[in-house]
Amino acid sequence: MENSERRKHKRVNVSAGAFVGYKKTRLFNILEPDIIKLGPIIDISRGGLALEYIESKTRTKKFSEIVILTENDKIEFEDLPFITVSDNVIAELPGDKKIRKKCVQFGELSGYKIALLERFIKTIDLGLPQHVIEEYKTEKKAPKKRIKATSEKKEKGKFDIQSDILKKFRTSNLKAGFIISPIEWLDDVYIASLTSHEKEIFDVAVHELVLQGLLEYSRTENDKLNFRLTDKGEELIYKEKE
Repeated sequence: MENSERRKHKRVNVSAGAFVGYKKTRLFNILEPDIIKLGPIIDISRGGLALEYIESKTRTKKFSEIVILTENDKIEFEDLPFITVSDNVIAELPGDKKIRKKCVQFGELSGYKIALLERFIKTIDLGLPQHVIEEYKTEKKAPKKRIKATSEKKEKGKFDIQSDILKKFRTSNLKAGFIISPIEWLDDVYIASLTSHEKEIFDVAVHELVLQGLLEYSRTENDKLNFRLTDKGEELIYKEKE
């Protein structure tokens, strides 16, 4: 955000639960537009917001209005005009993928939208989604229902992947400052087992854990990507053991 905007409007840091997208028209505007999700909101104010996203062809297309969604893809705001203040590469992932940070300033909004936006900012969830917290704050698991085996594998979602990664730290009894061990597990076992679509979700899922302050990016001696557990991550996954 520009310095003048920062002084005028108080910014709220967002660690999870809100995303930015835009509408993509389909079939000569006959069908409802698709919502292309860009990435999570990092901070937001009455004047604008900052988000991080993984670069792709669909995410770098030009658009003049944005949509704000919650974690369950519910649209909170749509047709928000904006101008881009900055859009810079801040990190690189394997496979020449880049993480960008985009700062935007909202255009002119109606009084009604301003009121809704201010209420949204006041009530936005600043922590992990509740169902993710519940999964990690206890070791006790509900008995799993027997499911009839099928040849079709259920695809992992974002929270399934986040669960797998944090669970690996816990089952390995790792503390803050340690990376996923053994080093080969992440690439040769876990990522290798994912479908192509799941691998795309993996990048978003673990980057969100980094944004939430639970993990940090780390490089091994052979330049492989890994993740280091933070103090906040350790506190979360071992909360009930203390």
